[in-house]
Amino acid sequence: MPATMRFSTSPHLKSIAAIHRGYYGAGSDIVIANTFGANAVVLAEYGLQDRVKEFTTAAVKIAQKAQTG
Repeated sequence: MPATMRFSTSPHLKSIAAIHRGYYGAGSDIVIANTFGANAVVLAEYGLQDRVKEFTTAAVKIAQKAQTG
């Protein structure tokens, strides 16, 4: 399964969003987006090194959506 499909359908996305919501619910004003693997070196293993911005943007949107509910 391509990495993009694994990312977009990952059961972990709900878990990541829940973690973000937990931090916001505990009073955090900010959270750090889960972008550790969204870099050219890691994504190059899947031939996706040109899509770093796409993956990073998606991770940031998950964090932002968790803040607004």
